[in-house]
Parts: sequence; C-alpha cells; structure tokens
Amino acid sequence: MERTWFGRWASSNSVALLCALATLLSAIAWMSVTPPFQAPDEPTHLAYVQRLAETGRPPSPAETDRPSLSSAGQAALDATNFSAVIGNQRGKPPWSAAEQLRAERILSQDLAENNGGGAGAYSSYPPLYYGLAVGPYLVADWAGASIIGQLTAVRLLSCLLTALAAFFIFLFVRDLLPGTPLAAPAGALAVGLLPYVGFIGSSVNNDALLLPISACLFWLLARSFRRGLDSQGAAAIGLVLVLGWATKPTFVGLVPGALMALVALLICAHRSEKRNVLTLFTSLVLGMALPFALFLAVTVGIWGRSLRPAVTASDVLANSNAAAPSKSVGGLLSYVWQYWLPRLPFMTDANFGFYPLWQTMFKGFVGRFGWGDYEFPSWLYSAVLWCWIALLALATRALIVSRRALRSHLPDFLSYAVMLGGLLLVIGGPGYVTHLDSPFPFEQARYLFPALALFGGLVGLAIRGAGARFGSYVAVGVVVGTSALDLGGLLLTLGRYYA
Repeated sequence: MERTWFGRWASSNSVALLCALATLLSAIAWMSVTPPFQAPDEPTHLAYVQRLAETGRPPSPAETDRPSLSSAGQAALDATNFSAVIGNQRGKPPWSAAEQLRAERILSQDLAENNGGGAGAYSSYPPLYYGLAVGPYLVADWAGASIIGQLTAVRLLSCLLTALAAFFIFLFVRDLLPGTPLAAPAGALAVGLLPYVGFIGSSVNNDALLLPISACLFWLLARSFRRGLDSQGAAAIGLVLVLGWATKPTFVGLVPGALMALVALLICAHRSEKRNVLTLFTSLVLGMALPFALFLAVTVGIWGRSLRPAVTASDVLANSNAAAPSKSVGGLLSYVWQYWLPRLPFMTDANFGFYPLWQTMFKGFVGRFGWGDYEFPSWLYSAVLWCWIALLALATRALIVSRRALRSHLPDFLSYAVMLGGLLLVIGGPGYVTHLDSPFPFEQARYLFPALALFGGLVGLAIRGAGARFGSYVAVGVVVGTSALDLGGLLLTLGRYYA
C-alpha cells in the first residue's frame, strides 16, 4: 500500500510542477550569471524582438540595407564590452566602478530603437517566439528600463518556457512508462537541470519556445498511444504542429514521424470502433486550420512575408559557391550519415577533421558555453560519457526484458524513431552546404532540443531497466549527478566572466 501511494505521488501533476519549478530556478540562475549578449546570437535575436515591438513589423530578408542592430542595440554591445569578451577567455564584462559608470553613461543616451532589425536579424525565422517576447519587452520599456533591462525581461520569458518544457517532458515520460513512477520526475529533471539547457533556455533565443512545443508534441502522441486518440487530443496535436512550424524551421524534422504516428492512431481508432475516425480527422484538421489561418492572415496578409522555409531542399543542393564541390542528394545523405554514425566503406570521406558527434554534439549537449569559447575540463566529458553508456545499457535491458510487450507498442517507437531521424536530417541539410562552401561548422548541440523529450524517456527506461530494487538508486543518481553538473557549469561561468 505504501509503495502504491508513493507511486501515485511520484507520478502526480504536483511533482510535475515541482520539476518545472526546479528547472525555472536553474534557468534563472543561468540568466543571472550569463552577461548580456554572451549567449549564441543573442544580439540579433533581441534585434528581431525590438524591431517587432518598436515598429509592429518583423524583419524582412529583403531589407539588406537596414542594419541588424538598432543604434540602442549597438550601444549596448559597446557598453557591455561585447567585442572584447566574446571568444576571449581573458575578456570580462564591465564590473569595476569606472566601467559601470561608463556603461551607464552609454545606456542613458537617447538613441533610436527602431532603426535596426534588418535582414541580418534572423529575418527568415517565423515570428511566434519573437511575438511572445514583445510582451515582456514592452513591459520593461514602460517601466523605463534600458535595453539591458529589456533583454532581461525577455530572458525571463525564455526561463518560463524552459520550465514549461520540463513539465511536458514529465507528462511524456509518465505516459511512456506508466508502471515506473520515478521515471517521470527523473527524466524531467535530467533534462531541465542539464547545464546546457539552462544556459540556452535562459537566453533570448527561439529554441526556448521550440523546446516546450516539441515536448508537448511528444506528450500528446504518447498520451494518445496509451489512452487512444480523442477529439481533444487530435485538435491539440494539430495546433502544436502549426505552433512548431511557426517557431523555427528545425521543427519540420519532427513532422514526418508525427504524421506517421497520427496514421497509426487513426487506424487503431478505426479498428476499435469506439471512436469515429471522421470526427477525429476533422478535429485534427480544425486544430491545424484555425491557427494556420490566423498565422497566414498576419504574416502574409498584413506583413507580406513569404511562407517559404528558411532553408529548402533546393537551397541545400544549390551550388552557391562555384569553387565548392558540387552538391547532390547522395552527398547530402552521406554527410548526414557520417556526422552521426561511422563512415561505411563505400562512402566518400566527409573529411570533418574531427569527430563531430563527440566534439560538437556530445560535448555541446553536456555543456559548452558562451559563444562556444569555454567548456568543462575534458575528463568530465569522458566521465559523463561512461555514465550515459551505463544508462543506455540499462535502457537496453528494459527493452529486452519487455520485448513481448513492445510488440503492441511498435508503432509508438517507430514514430519516435522517425521523428528523431527526421530531425537529424534537417540539422544535416544546412550543415552540408556550409561544410562544402566554408570552413565554419553550422551544427550546434541546441539544434537537438526538439528531441530532448526522448532523452528524458531514455533516462526513464534506464530506471525501469535497473529493476524495482535498484531503480530508485539510479533515479537519485541521475538527478544528483545532473544537479552537480549544473552547479559546476554555473561556477565555471562565474569564473569565466567575473574571476
């Protein structure tokens, strides 16, 4: 009876809120220790918000003559010693009395805030995140805050969105593994307290919105696979698909797997004869059509923006650099394969010069901070790798032990696998072009954020694989270890900028 009560408590929504609160506190801590604009691309993301707030219009790719940053935005970079800090581990933001007075003097100038947000301010990105960010930006502006205060207000929105993602990941793991109560809180905290999630999730960046939207999609699918697809679930899935598409093009990678899941769910509904498939399909279409119509009316009707994705298949295969090797579908697939997996004998060597899965994705996912200019000591990444290998082994054991039950859940796991594969392919497309045209890498670990719910599910599977006797120890170990890693990242950041 005690175990039953504990299991119900551990999987309750109150614990989900506690996980979200812990994630929020971690994100706020990261927001507090990370100096202004010292997160990737934060100046131009804020410029998008500022342009939308000040003029009522988002940036346009056609505005090549308009600067990315406004006069106030450029002055803010000067006030925070941006050029001296970025990429320079000896560079520090202003923190002495004299530097602070200089910064306040620069920020107190009455400079234009509406003359930036040109084509360079991520103008091809959809406006959903930036439209949400207009609210806190204007509140800070109404309160008389400088652009640094406006940045902080938008960062706080990102923190709340990251906490919301932890809540949805809890719900996803709970529906994925209903018989393992500790899986949901451990899976949610393993994501929410990851230092890189706190770092990126507390900055001005549309990944902060993409994370909860993607996590919500995974949860809605897991809930439907477990309980059956209903009208409310179908409409919600349709809505989330549109919201993700309106947030960042990377989300498109999840769509094929999600559609595959919906087909499986509709087939199950048809076979069960308990739900009207036509009603479910209508709910799905309405869930997509209404928000899409609103989005279309604003972006195309009012702003005159194109619905063309930021990067299309033709862009990937276009020969934008005459001196670069020609692009091909085979070359793209080979590049994507070699980025994530060992090269097969018949493939042409992509010649990365390093192992990107380790250097870029794994180390970045564990924690690489600033503009990629400081990170944990190398031994720590190796230690985390061995811990994650142990978790993967336990998760594999859980799948083997439950292999008979898995047969009925094959559509679930195949859908999740296709969602992950689609994301990896979408990440690799622009990376392939960049790899051939220039020496600068495109991929970053934050592009994996849409699949973070699956990482939480992997942790949950490991807890199940450890069995009833040792599962609680694994759960505690994961949460304590991730918390220690998070604290270490915060201390590392304090030392980087303020020591």
